[in-house]
Amino acid sequence: LLDPESGELQLAAQRGLSAAFARRVSRYKSDATEARLVRAGEIVYVRHEQIPRSLEVLWGSEGLRALAVVPVQHKGSVLGMLNLGSYRHDEIPPKTRLGIEMIASQAAGAIARIHAEESLRRSEASLRTIIHNAPIALFAGDRNGILTFEDGKALDAVGVRPGEHVGRPV
Repeated sequence: LLDPESGELQLAAQRGLSAAFARRVSRYKSDATEARLVRAGEIVYVRHEQIPRSLEVLWGSEGLRALAVVPVQHKGSVLGMLNLGSYRHDEIPPKTRLGIEMIASQAAGAIARIHAEESLRRSEASLRTIIHNAPIALFAGDRNGILTFEDGKALDAVGVRPGEHVGRPV
């Protein structure tokens, strides 16, 4: 996954790699070839003999014969990359490439939803901290004049419990 602040890539999951290799690919600095490819949104499929010298020590050392580097993007934002390699086949066939790209697209949607939910949880926690610690009372009502929200530290001063009047007319 791409760290939006540092531009580094951090390994989130792997399967089928040696422990030593997984450690070597667990983090790419922002100026690494892989990180630059991903930020550029480039999809790369290479055969073993096509692996650039800059990647040979890293990828070639595992004995991979074919490699796919597919950016994981959502609405124009790069979230990470999906790498797949083959120990058996010399190239990744076109139909398989399409499947890989579809998986990357689905993963991007899932990752974006997870990030949005995490952001929402952080925002809600911050708002709750403000509501529960500031000397205020907040109320909200719907179009029909029914109270839908009642909270805040100032409710204590008038002897009201948060949410006590929710569902009643304002």
